[in-house]
Amino acid sequence: MSEVQLSTLGFTLPELYALKVLEKRGGCKMIELAKELLVTQPAVTALIDSLEERGLVERTRSNEDRRVVFVRITEKGSQVLKEIVEKRKEFMRRMTQALSQDELAQLVNILTKLSAQAEKLLK
Repeated sequence: MSEVQLSTLGFTLPELYALKVLEKRGGCKMIELAKELLVTQPAVTALIDSLEERGLVERTRSNEDRRVVFVRITEKGSQVLKEIVEKRKEFMRRMTQALSQDELAQLVNILTKLSAQAEKLLK
């Protein structure tokens, strides 16, 4: 469902995750981004190519080592990310309208437990 919703906005989940990571970190090396997204360097390069073409990120090379490439989100990228996040929140709000307050509380409890378990497993 997330992928369908994102595709109507012209984005993929990996692109959204990349923008979120760059927004959170304020930028990073391409290799660090690949590790964070659990993708190969060629995959992250293709991903960043797509985002850069739309003016959402920019790359710069290290002055000390030209092989090292830094990537950061642009102001336009930050604004687009904010809009996507708001649209996704609204979508989730509309989806959860079908739940009673009890069901919503149960859902939050279950998701909290799953999130905590995922963090344990990923450490």
